[in-house]
Amino acid sequence: MIQAFNISVYTGPDGLIPSWEIDMLRQLQQEGLADRFRFFTAPGPEAEKSPFLYRCFGRLEKSWFNKLPDSLQLIPVSRFFPESGERNQGDKDTDLIILSSLVHPSFTPPHIPAMGIWQTLPGGIAGEKDPAFWPVMNNSEVLHNTLSVQFPGSSSPLLVYDGYTSIVPFSVRNSHILQASKAAGYLCWRLKELRQNGLAAFKEKYEQQSAAARQTAKQKKPGNGQMAFLFFRNLFRYAAYRVKNWFPSASFRLFYKKDIYSGQAPDIRSFTTLKAPPGFFWADPFVIKEGAVAYIFFEEFDYRKNKGHISLIRIDENGNRTDRAIVLEKPHHLAYPFVFRHKRDFYMLPDTSAERCVELFKAAAFPGSWEPVKKLLTGLVLIDPTLLFENGKWWLFGTAAGQELTSTNDQLLLYYSDDLLEGDWIPHPQNPVVTDIAGCRPAGAIIRFEGQLYRPAQNNASRQYGYGLTMKRITRLTETDYEEETAWALLPEQTPRLKAIHTLNCDGDCIVTDGIAR
Repeated sequence: MIQAFNISVYTGPDGLIPSWEIDMLRQLQQEGLADRFRFFTAPGPEAEKSPFLYRCFGRLEKSWFNKLPDSLQLIPVSRFFPESGERNQGDKDTDLIILSSLVHPSFTPPHIPAMGIWQTLPGGIAGEKDPAFWPVMNNSEVLHNTLSVQFPGSSSPLLVYDGYTSIVPFSVRNSHILQASKAAGYLCWRLKELRQNGLAAFKEKYEQQSAAARQTAKQKKPGNGQMAFLFFRNLFRYAAYRVKNWFPSASFRLFYKKDIYSGQAPDIRSFTTLKAPPGFFWADPFVIKEGAVAYIFFEEFDYRKNKGHISLIRIDENGNRTDRAIVLEKPHHLAYPFVFRHKRDFYMLPDTSAERCVELFKAAAFPGSWEPVKKLLTGLVLIDPTLLFENGKWWLFGTAAGQELTSTNDQLLLYYSDDLLEGDWIPHPQNPVVTDIAGCRPAGAIIRFEGQLYRPAQNNASRQYGYGLTMKRITRLTETDYEEETAWALLPEQTPRLKAIHTLNCDGDCIVTDGIAR
């Protein structure tokens, strides 16, 4: 197996690269992927003078919104990598080449090494300094990033990463900063996969499943008149957004129905509502059906304590239900009570990310008494952990923030183990296996329906957390590959009863979900 790569890096003019690319290179060193770097300068995009009001808007943005660490700042690579090789040396012994996003789109290195020429582009736009500008001004809800690689003998680069993250409402600069911060992790993840699986397998996989890397067309900067219109329109939207946030929003509540899951998006109009008492909200329902009784476990968030615990409601065959009762509470926040059966016992894997671990509990006396069994993973913030037993292995899904400033909603990690209680949990080489905020974060237990596996996922491609649901059909699940496709999606505009829908679970003839009522 390849231990580390000899890497040549082509920077912009004067040896400058943005701060997020410094972070990208540091990650390669921290993971033992980079043996050494050699740096070369390349021409940057042609200088263009932006219209006056466009420049004024950029300066205003730096003081308009709360400031984030500036991942866009241009930095000389020599400041951080003084020992990593001299410029203008030959690079014939290099394993791969990295092109900075500052390099001119038409630039081509003297040769293509065996492991290719790699480039990460926020916005998927080569030579674009402000890839978040038009998405923000057009009121988009997501931003696009790409990672491509050009292998020797290929007619065009292959797309090996295609990720979508949420926009920062109304802020071009902050959106670009977060967009770039997420993009900083792409190269490290893919080179880890290449190192583990080998060059031949890596190339074959992405040649089969990837289209040629497509670059978004660069758009012209707005003239002064158009910029004035865009500015005041964006300002009006921002003011309306702030006014809306002055008013308290409704809280999540639970919905249930006695029915068998049909494989289609549920019609929430036919569900019965379970509403939390004042001072609480209810979310993340999971259901276990035992005999005629449905046991609904859920997160009960206590506003006074500013944390959640796990509660339970029982519903009998006649629809009679008990008052809610707390079944698991800790000093830290608990959520997402993933409850499942295993070898005649009941287990719960709640979200314990507040403690930077994934902790498994077992029912000492089902359903009301739970005791800790084992921490499956430690030192990791894994959100909404979801287990699946398939092909003789346990698979663990959950989302995480890969780098500083990145969202916990748009990077899905996958681990696997031969044994739930005794085995080691191995990170999947394709991690993160999904990077699309519109269908990434787990939204319930994986459903086995008509011989196929379906993964409920949150659609957080909106300014509303828990905005919608999407059902992902898992089409490939192995120790080296993961693939899924969308089976159906449910958005609030499709169900007039809700402003948001968040989780879906079923067992036997009971279906549960949650959402915010209109």
